[in-house]
Amino acid sequence: MPRRIKRNASVKDRFHRNLTEFRCTVCGQDQYDSWNRLELHHKRPLAEGGLDQEENLVVLCHQHHKQEHR
Repeated sequence: MPRRIKRNASVKDRFHRNLTEFRCTVCGQDQYDSWNRLELHHKRPLAEGGLDQEENLVVLCHQHHKQEHR
């Protein structure tokens, strides 16, 4: 049975409430749109012991987030 990963909803909630404050750290995209939305990426994956905390998160647009997971 896979181990259960505890998520910190407050970090994700703050991101979504304040989306206008964030930009993709690669290309600088600064707003949400249906084609290339902003997303949170874990530098160290939760499955590898990473934490759901701001220090372990980076904001990426959808295209750059996909590239990180290739």
